Amino acid sequence: MSASVRFILIAALENLKKSDRKKFAEKLCESPRISRRDVEDADELDLANVVIKRYTEKEALRTVVQKLQEIGLTDAAEGLRRKDDEMSAKGGQSESTKGDAHFVDLHRTALVERVSTVEPLLDRLLEEKAINDEAYSYVRAQLTSYEKMRTLMDKVRGSVKAKDCMYKALKELEPLMMEELEGVN
Repeated sequence: MSASVRFILIAALENLKKSDRKKFAEKLCESPRISRRDVEDADELDLANVVIKRYTEKEALRTVVQKLQEIGLTDAAEGLRRKDDEMSAKGGQSESTKGDAHFVDLHRTALVERVSTVEPLLDRLLEEKAINDEAYSYVRAQLTSYEKMRTLMDKVRGSVKAKDCMYKALKELEPLMMEELEGVN
């Protein structure tokens, strides 16, 4: 199972309100492939795994897009459709993922130790809405770049979108470091 498909689905489902997630789960039950027992008390991870298990990975993304549209969540559906298109264009894997782990997760320690451009990185993540104002202020309040990076890594841990934004920003802000780290893989 491709980690990137699972992470994309989990991130999309995490962004739904609890009531919308419940509507989504109900809509999934209309399919003969998914029973009510499969989605009862399921969190985002469970829902993503059920959809991937019952459909192929490619079908899973398209099914979730369709179900989101059917319950009126067109913005969420469109965001997921764009991710699906990006993955198709890249051959199924995000440029910032390798195997099951994201680049940011694989190189957490090196990023904490070596990133010196934390403030510009924060600005870009805020601009891309990968973090919110509260997270931005909290990270900036830390005293050292190490503390800032550790805190930032905790803030982006659960979001593939935030990690992808961080990866792209670091490629621009710290190109030599990123080349070295990419060579380590």
